[in-house]
Amino acid sequence: MYQNIHIETIGDEAFICDENYTIVACNSAFKNKEDLKNIEIIGMKCYEAIFKINTPCADCTLHQKKQTYRFHEWKDPFSEKYYNVLRLPMEDSKTGKIF
Repeated sequence: MYQNIHIETIGDEAFICDENYTIVACNSAFKNKEDLKNIEIIGMKCYEAIFKINTPCADCTLHQKKQTYRFHEWKDPFSEKYYNVLRLPMEDSKTGKIF
């Protein structure tokens, strides 16, 4: 469905999730950090895979007004680490839907 070749070129942890928080692709750095096999991660909700919680994070930016091709800083409420998040429009190759 989604091509992983480009995401593998990112050295830092990277994943792609759809509008329903479902992880549709991830790179090796993400897979290795989470200590899960790729097949287990794909299809999981991002909040389940990353934080082991049952609902989306209270401060999740996924559904905020989208500003594509812009980085924004996000603070992980559990580890207190900061991350740079990049929003990019993605197309589902099977349905043609942009998210």
